[in-house]
Amino acid sequence: MKDEEVYVDQLKRHVYVKKEHSWFGGAMSIEKYSGFLTICAPRSSLRISTFKNTKYVNTLQGMCYSGETSSATLKPENSEITSFGSKQYRSISRIVGRPNDNIIGSVNIGRFWMSKFNEIYRKTTNNIPIFDDLSKFGYAVTSGYYFHRNQPLYACADPGWNYIGQVVIVDLDGDFIPLITNLRGSDIGEFFGASLASGDLNNDGLYDLVVGAPHWGNDNGRIHIYLGSSKKEFETATILKGVREDAQFGYAVAVGDMDGDDFCNNIQDFIEPITIYASHDFMYNDSSEFCKTCPVESKNSKMKSVQVLLPFDIECGEDRICNSNICATVKLWGQLFTFTLIKIKCRENNTWIIGSNDITFETHLKNYAEPAYLTTIVFTLPKEILLRSILSFCEEDTDEDILTVICNVGNPFGTDEEKVVKLNLDMRHLTNGSLHGQVLEFFTEIRTRSTNNGTHMIKSLLILQSEAYLLLNGKAIEKSYYLPNLDSDRSNIVFQHVYQILKFGETPIEDARLVVNLPTAIDDSDSPILLNKPRIYISGKYYDCLSNGVDLMSIQQRFLGETASDASNLYNLDYNNETLQNATHDVFKRNADNYIITFGAYILQTLYILKMATSKDSNDNLTIQERDIIYVNCSSYGMNCSTIYCDLNALKTQQDIGKLVIRLILNTTKLKDNFKLSNEMKIVKINTDAYVEIIKPANRIFGMNERHNTNITTEFYNTTKTQKLQLWVVLVSVSLGLILLCIVVIILNKLDFFKRTTKEELFTLKSDEVQNKYNKIDRLIMLRINMKSFIYR
Repeated sequence: MKDEEVYVDQLKRHVYVKKEHSWFGGAMSIEKYSGFLTICAPRSSLRISTFKNTKYVNTLQGMCYSGETSSATLKPENSEITSFGSKQYRSISRIVGRPNDNIIGSVNIGRFWMSKFNEIYRKTTNNIPIFDDLSKFGYAVTSGYYFHRNQPLYACADPGWNYIGQVVIVDLDGDFIPLITNLRGSDIGEFFGASLASGDLNNDGLYDLVVGAPHWGNDNGRIHIYLGSSKKEFETATILKGVREDAQFGYAVAVGDMDGDDFCNNIQDFIEPITIYASHDFMYNDSSEFCKTCPVESKNSKMKSVQVLLPFDIECGEDRICNSNICATVKLWGQLFTFTLIKIKCRENNTWIIGSNDITFETHLKNYAEPAYLTTIVFTLPKEILLRSILSFCEEDTDEDILTVICNVGNPFGTDEEKVVKLNLDMRHLTNGSLHGQVLEFFTEIRTRSTNNGTHMIKSLLILQSEAYLLLNGKAIEKSYYLPNLDSDRSNIVFQHVYQILKFGETPIEDARLVVNLPTAIDDSDSPILLNKPRIYISGKYYDCLSNGVDLMSIQQRFLGETASDASNLYNLDYNNETLQNATHDVFKRNADNYIITFGAYILQTLYILKMATSKDSNDNLTIQERDIIYVNCSSYGMNCSTIYCDLNALKTQQDIGKLVIRLILNTTKLKDNFKLSNEMKIVKINTDAYVEIIKPANRIFGMNERHNTNITTEFYNTTKTQKLQLWVVLVSVSLGLILLCIVVIILNKLDFFKRTTKEELFTLKSDEVQNKYNKIDRLIMLRINMKSFIYR
């Protein structure tokens, strides 16, 4: 390239552009739509004459050339040069323009000025810490819509600042350049900001910034990815680190869309060599002098171009064919934490319980042969299975509800190198229990540009199973009632039956119900039983139940003989829960005027049962007790029954519990009329039976402790009429008792029971023992005195 003379309007004079060693092509840019091309020579120097034309000043100014791609020449851009200096202060230049501008020019942020030259135009700024001897502000420049779609901003790098480097974001609109924000490196010498690139990486409409730091570590290098946001601050997305020393990863970064899918591409083909093209043509063919150093064209050769292949060192031998041997193993596993216990829900035979916890798809890879380049592993997942989280080296794609996950294993995937890829699968959308028995297919494919003599495809099967069952418990609030003859205004008794439904298994229940059969009347007689409107309680909510064949009453209605506490305790779950946990009968109390069951009634009940059990009927060989028991249940002959239906679809998890409290009002007058009860002793047993059924899922695993049905019985004891006790009977009984007491006292007196001689003898014996002890002590004292007297003599 030859030097040229150009005219600079800012200086009103011609200057010489020295192109030798100018690094022409050190920075290039082409506009996407118009084809406008800009090529920079960052080390171009200008030879500027002073005002007196006696001296020349050389500046390492740099120069850019622009033009259409169809043009054979490019014109220099010198109108953007705003300051000129006498020192070779900067040696790097970058091209930057407004994003999506039709014309891309150069921006020179560095300050070059001296007192002998006048600046035509220079923007001012402050708050940018660049006054540092090591500062290289303007080393790299890029632009983008980082914080707002209508506000273009410029990112300027200063990799030498304070030994760590920085990137500042400024707004060039207007004469004053405000500092928007800045990013700084963390490690000394990493050269943070050596390269910059902008682009919309996450497709959110805002540009993101990629910053290179090639000297991080032992020149391993790394790049920082910052996501643009409307908060006017970057969000740190990730940091990619180089794995090899002296690789200077991040020395150059670029963002581009090669295939027009609006996403930037990443080219990593290390297999195919780089092709270098060269062509020649002779500009002067008519020289008569022989030149020893000039090239000579072969007379018979018609080739005017040549190409050379520059291969990569792929460490695969002289044949340059990489024969790898990648072996892979796949397993599915998952964990369900229940307090401190751990249960494996993905069992050894690859079965998974629908509705249980998420599972992990784990793949182990190892290469036993030569390196494998551009190695990826492709997972194809069944429908309705998603990823709970995506790995940084993986990307996902969806095709007709089928998720495909592509993960980069290595480039290259070296010899004896191992890799473990764990995909956390989100199974929460797979809750249909009707899928019991179906088999899901997981495909794992290993792809590489090298020759793989190992595993290529693995097909993994996962069997779906539904596990759901219900456990039904029942208990009566009061098991029995003692019924003496009642007055007409005390003819109603309130009793309650409580049913509890527990859900077991991980699979959600789609359709289930509780059915309760309730006896109401005999044949066409009036029903002695009324029912409060049934409601089932599940997980903090009440749900109405359906009923037919029984008279309903609201909870506000109360009959004579019914206490207010009876009504208030109907939907008291703490109260009902205590009864289901074998609480004592005193939880549900009545006063003496409201059918309280006394201790005497229980004694009478026990004596009655013993009496009935010992009596035999000679005609039909049945006990009188069996003949006097009246069973009121839905299996009794001539009994009319009503049915209660409760929806159990709200039982979703094992923590959900359903409770149904059936509150019944028994009219004892109608009961006696229906069963023709006289004053003789009778037992009436009223029984309600219930069962639960799961309609969907129909096919499932049944529990070993599953109980579908149960029944609750409340007994009512009817006794003979109580007779008034005569006064003479009381007097005779008291007299006989006194006479018996006198006889017992006389007998004890005759036996000297009231004389206490034994106690007196004991006191005498103890006195003698004490006296003997004192005598022994006196003798010992006298003996000791005599011995002392003998010694002194």
